[in-house]
Amino acid sequence: MTLDYNVCDWPTLEEFRRVVDVDPDSNRWDETMGRQLAAAIQQVKDDVGDWDEMLSLPDCNLAAAALRAAIVLSSNDPNPEKTLQADAIYMAHLKGHRRRFSFS
Repeated sequence: MTLDYNVCDWPTLEEFRRVVDVDPDSNRWDETMGRQLAAAIQQVKDDVGDWDEMLSLPDCNLAAAALRAAIVLSSNDPNPEKTLQADAIYMAHLKGHRRRFSFS
């Protein structure tokens, strides 16, 4: 079986639950974790910039970046955006994907 790393889906709630090791027999935190995952996916889209919901698709690096962002959001960090911008793993997954840059 060959994987195409240029095409991936966004992480699912089930994948996020496995990564943060939530009890697989409970759905107690599904609503909260679903919100965290949705916010993480939106953060990746915002960080990429110029994301077009009709044309843009995640690759495996962007999917991994979203999962990493969800982990940071689930940690109750008081400043998750700043933490993500300093997170070497998150930034490595975003490398080469930015479509919009800020100018000073």
